[in-house]
Amino acid sequence: MKKQDLIEFIPIILLLFFTLEKTLSQLAILNDLSYQYQIGLGMLVCSIALFFLHKRIYRYVMAFTLVFITISIIDLPKKIDIGISIATLKIQIIPFVITGVFAWIHKEKVIPTLRQLVGKSDEILASETRLRVDHFKEKFEHLSNAEIKEKLSENLVPEAKQALKELKEEKSHE
Repeated sequence: MKKQDLIEFIPIILLLFFTLEKTLSQLAILNDLSYQYQIGLGMLVCSIALFFLHKRIYRYVMAFTLVFITISIIDLPKKIDIGISIATLKIQIIPFVITGVFAWIHKEKVIPTLRQLVGKSDEILASETRLRVDHFKEKFEHLSNAEIKEKLSENLVPEAKQALKELKEEKSHE
């Protein structure tokens, strides 16, 4: 097993460390096998198998498993049950930390994916920036070249500076 593989296996090792003893004891006595527990155990076993068979799918399944365990949609028996309840949602602390470790290990892939899911596209950001620059151009269009030069030395937002530079260039071509 390569070093990178071992690092990627850390979240599974942590989950197993916190759940294995309790899992084995509950399986031995066939006690408390709720559907949430069965799904959690199944997703954990799938994650372990996919780790060796298909890394890309493993990352998605493991991410969903960790998130679902963190927000108590699925369950794994735990040695330590520490959580924070917010309304009807219970956030499990240990799986939350393990999810953070998982995200940190895969930060090169996780951060761009999150930005795509929650963030705005580059086109939208560019159009919003252009709208702000145009707003500042309208606001500053009455300024003379000397006033524009003076304003450029001030601490302004980037869009205002861009508007002043464009106005300065336009006025120099007149």
